[in-house]
Amino acid sequence: MGNDVWIGREVMFNPGMTIADGTVIAARTLVCKSFPPYSVIGGNPSKLISNRE
Repeated sequence: MGNDVWIGREVMFNPGMTIADGTVIAARTLVCKSFPPYSVIGGNPSKLISNRE
Protein backbone atom coordinates (compact mmCIF):
# COMPACT_ATOMS: atom_id res chain seq x y z
CA MET A 1 0.00 0.00 0.00
CA GLY A 2 1.51 3.28 -1.13
CA ASN A 3 1.15 6.80 0.26
CA ASP A 4 -1.80 9.14 -0.43
CA VAL A 5 -4.16 6.25 -1.35
CA TRP A 6 -7.95 6.59 -1.16
CA ILE A 7 -10.07 3.42 -1.00
CA GLY A 8 -13.85 3.48 -1.31
CA ARG A 9 -16.32 1.27 0.56
CA GLU A 10 -16.60 -2.48 0.01
CA VAL A 11 -13.42 -2.78 -2.11
CA MET A 12 -12.03 -6.31 -2.47
CA PHE A 13 -8.42 -7.20 -3.35
CA ASN A 14 -7.02 -10.37 -4.90
CA PRO A 15 -3.97 -11.66 -2.99
CA GLY A 16 -0.63 -10.13 -3.93
CA MET A 17 -1.93 -6.81 -5.29
CA THR A 18 0.31 -3.75 -4.99
CA ILE A 19 -1.42 -0.39 -4.60
CA ALA A 20 0.81 2.42 -5.91
CA ASP A 21 1.18 5.95 -4.47
CA GLY A 22 -1.72 8.32 -5.08
CA THR A 23 -4.18 5.68 -6.30
CA VAL A 24 -7.93 6.27 -5.93
CA ILE A 25 -10.13 3.16 -5.88
CA ALA A 26 -13.88 3.57 -6.38
CA ALA A 27 -16.42 1.86 -4.12
CA ARG A 28 -17.24 -1.82 -4.78
CA THR A 29 -14.20 -2.36 -7.00
CA LEU A 30 -12.61 -5.80 -7.35
CA VAL A 31 -8.87 -5.06 -7.65
CA CYS A 32 -7.43 -7.93 -9.70
CA LYS A 33 -4.25 -6.34 -11.15
CA SER A 34 -1.74 -3.61 -10.36
CA PHE A 35 -1.94 -0.08 -11.81
CA PRO A 36 0.60 2.75 -12.22
CA PRO A 37 0.91 5.50 -9.57
CA TYR A 38 -1.79 8.22 -9.42
CA SER A 39 -4.44 6.10 -11.17
CA VAL A 40 -8.18 6.29 -10.64
CA ILE A 41 -9.62 2.78 -10.92
CA GLY A 42 -13.03 1.22 -10.59
CA GLY A 43 -15.27 -1.59 -11.77
CA ASN A 44 -15.59 -5.33 -11.44
CA PRO A 45 -13.04 -6.37 -12.63
CA SER A 46 -10.99 -3.23 -12.07
CA LYS A 47 -10.07 -0.96 -14.97
CA LEU A 48 -8.27 2.34 -15.37
CA ILE A 49 -10.72 5.25 -15.40
CA SER A 50 -8.24 8.15 -15.48
CA ASN A 51 -4.95 9.49 -14.13
CA ARG A 52 -4.64 12.10 -11.37
CA GLU A 53 -1.62 13.81 -12.95
